[in-house]
Parts: sequence; C-alpha cells; structure tokens
Amino acid sequence: MNPQQNQLPTDCIQRKQRSENILRTEGIPVNLNLPVIESEITTQARSKTDIAYRAMCLIIVALKGNQEDQEILDSIIADYGLNDYFSAKELEFIQDQTPTKQDCIQFTWRYEAANVLFWALNFVPTLGKPNDICDVSELISIMQERSAIQFISDATARPISELLDQADLIYRYRWAIVNAQLKGQDCVADLNFSVAL
Repeated sequence: MNPQQNQLPTDCIQRKQRSENILRTEGIPVNLNLPVIESEITTQARSKTDIAYRAMCLIIVALKGNQEDQEILDSIIADYGLNDYFSAKELEFIQDQTPTKQDCIQFTWRYEAANVLFWALNFVPTLGKPNDICDVSELISIMQERSAIQFISDATARPISELLDQADLIYRYRWAIVNAQLKGQDCVADLNFSVAL
C-alpha cells in the first residue's frame, strides 16, 4: 500500500477499490493513479429540498432545450415556484426567446444531470453504467404527477455513502472514456462521454 494511502480515510480507499473492481469486471481500463474522492467524514450533502428544486429546474431547462412552448414552461415554473432556484445561466436561457441551437443542445443534456438527482432522491432505482441516455419520459412523468410540495415530500434522500460510491465510480468511468479519446480509440463497453459528464 502506498504510504500516502495510510493517511487517507478508510472509506475513500475502500470506495476506490470497489469502483476499480467493478471496472475490471466490466473489462474497462483502470487507472490506479487516480486519486480518491471526498470522504463521508468531510462531505456535506445538500438538503432533500435543495436537491429536489435543482432536479425540477434541470427538467425545465432541458425541456426548454427541447424547444417546449414558452408559455407552458412559464406556467410550470410559476406552478412549481421555481423562479428563485435557477442559476443565472439557466435563467438567462429560460428567458431567451431565440436561443441558439448549440445552447439548446447543451441544455437538453441537463436531463442526464436531472436523472442523477432523481436517483439521489430515490425516484430512479439505479444509475447504471453511463452508456445509455436516461429515460426522459419517465423523469418528466415523475415530476408531472406531483406538485412541487408532493415531489419534495415523496423524495427520500439516499445516504451520503451511496452518493459518493456513484460519484467515485462515474469519475473512473469518465477517465476511461477520456483516455480512449486521447488515444484515438473507440470507447470500451459503449460508454458515453456526455452521459458520464
């Protein structure tokens, strides 16, 4: 064992090892030199309410990216009380009556970020390997079936250990994708950079 590893919290080392074992099982290259990620000891998760509002906002900006009717979006934003929860960049995009095609594409990928937050709130059972895009219609349905208050109430925040396990695993998947791209190789196991990102 590396002497520096002795100074790291045990959960970090074990998490890294579990992720590396998953990658090996799937035939995905492992970089043993990638550092560990944060420890449960030092990580502070956001509140369930904060995560829920971020998840709902991400759905809205992705819908805007899909060129959903502005009046419908404005109505949803008002009904769910989301105005104060968008980032400045998101709000600018939402209010843009003629967004560029590139902006629309970029914001449509926010469905993937929303999927992770829906998973963190136990609306989505598993994240899986980042090779397929998420079930967008399922995410929209989950939100559409609930008011903002019901969405928050029905959510159950996953333990920080589960969040970190997934963060570590995706971090290592992403390295494998970038490494393959840098070498001009096809990505192993059909991993999708945009999903992993």
